[in-house]
Amino acid sequence: MQLKRLSVQASLFIAILTMGLCGILLVWAGGGFYRQLVLDNQRAMLSEQIRTRLTDWRRELDAESQQLALLVRADPALVAALTAKKIDATVRQLDILFDRPGMYSTRVKLAKLQVLDEKMNELGASTKGVSSAALNQTSCFNFRMSAASRIGTERDKPVTGLCTADKNIYHLHLVPLSERGSLGYLLISLDMTSRLTGRDNLFALPTRITFADGTLLYLSPAWPRGSDVENYLEVEQALNASTTVRNMLNIAVSQDIRLLNENFANTERLILAATTVALLFILLLLWITVQKTAVNPLRQLLMQLRKVRTEKNLLDKSPIIEGNAEVAELSAGINEMTGRLKEFYESFESLAFTDPLTKLPNRTVFHDRLEKGIEIAKQDYKPFALFLMDLDRFKDINDTLGHPIGDLLLQQVAARLRSKLRDIDTIARMGGDEFAILLPAVNDKHAAMAARMLLQALRAPFQVADQSLDISASIGVALYPDHGVDANILIQRADVAMYAAKNANSGHAFYDSKLDQHNP
Repeated sequence: MQLKRLSVQASLFIAILTMGLCGILLVWAGGGFYRQLVLDNQRAMLSEQIRTRLTDWRRELDAESQQLALLVRADPALVAALTAKKIDATVRQLDILFDRPGMYSTRVKLAKLQVLDEKMNELGASTKGVSSAALNQTSCFNFRMSAASRIGTERDKPVTGLCTADKNIYHLHLVPLSERGSLGYLLISLDMTSRLTGRDNLFALPTRITFADGTLLYLSPAWPRGSDVENYLEVEQALNASTTVRNMLNIAVSQDIRLLNENFANTERLILAATTVALLFILLLLWITVQKTAVNPLRQLLMQLRKVRTEKNLLDKSPIIEGNAEVAELSAGINEMTGRLKEFYESFESLAFTDPLTKLPNRTVFHDRLEKGIEIAKQDYKPFALFLMDLDRFKDINDTLGHPIGDLLLQQVAARLRSKLRDIDTIARMGGDEFAILLPAVNDKHAAMAARMLLQALRAPFQVADQSLDISASIGVALYPDHGVDANILIQRADVAMYAAKNANSGHAFYDSKLDQHNP
């Protein structure tokens, strides 16, 4: 009953004030929601970077070990000592090989050279490096026993793995010295510790390394503690001992996000201030100008405002209000406020769903479109293709020319790829130098043509900062429904095909179930 006694000015004042407060609350709540989306996206990108660096580094260690094994096996003095079963001569020759210049890259640290018998017991070892007793601790011993349990032709295959001893981490590479291991087996141990710990570690970030049971192995002095935890983004990646033993170590890194938090806070304060100023302006204008002749137009305006409170998509809708000049000015002010709110949402949506470097959709958007693509394909009974593309030798460009050049190259690559695709196609940056492409309504032949077209598009040199850069790529192709009907499975199988294309240097490859056993 009391509301009926209020004047039109007072009623409008209360209604618009309520709307303004709801708008401020909406800004505050929406800011928190989109901030979490951005942080989740940052966390996913950081996790992918760490996984990629670990994978690339283990491949580098495997390659170094294989090269060193070839040189050791080809050493005539060592072969002669082993053939004559002269242990002392074997040890002396291993020491010579241990110190020989050019035997292995300066990027790795050789820890031990050992010769084992068929039961994986030590026949002889270099006196240089760590002690044999250290490499006989539990996890290292288990690696040797696992290798000893192999039978038949399996014993002729090289085996790699990881182990820990005295808080050091070692990369192990076991290879027969001759066919059927008649001369024994060579065990090469590389020390990984220095590249995983210290200020200049593999990740260039504060690092924490723990065993699978949570026991701490290493903690960077710069690791965040106490109240600093809120200013850092932490991700963890498992480091497996081998393909049959999972999660031997957990490697966690933390990234400083204080600048990101500060930008969020500044943006939120700016939007809230702009909203508050616009609200005060509207209230003052209403209080001065609204007259009885504006009652009906104001009711129409209030109806639109109530809709905006619950429907975000109406923020950029500017209602046309018939009335006097005061009502028209009020309408313009409200439209200005809602327009700023719309800009705020668009700004946060861009942060949450767009890759800031290439302006392509990010991983979150791509997963959403892939899920929708699967639903549409189920209804229309039409196939589609999923491409995962990884640039070849991009790391070399980053390492030699610097990350700014690499970033400019990624922008040009993204623009060139986008120009070759249809409007209905989706291309997204998944992180690092990896892109994903969704091609609706294509079969295997069309997919192969599209892959060749994209690879051809990258063959022309890129002009970056007065430099001409050549880049190639490897594309893995997974087809729906031939290779899977689930988004995660399709991505996984496209990833397997991509690594197959990279290993074969074939440009592109379709997924084949036979590739699963070679999946890195």
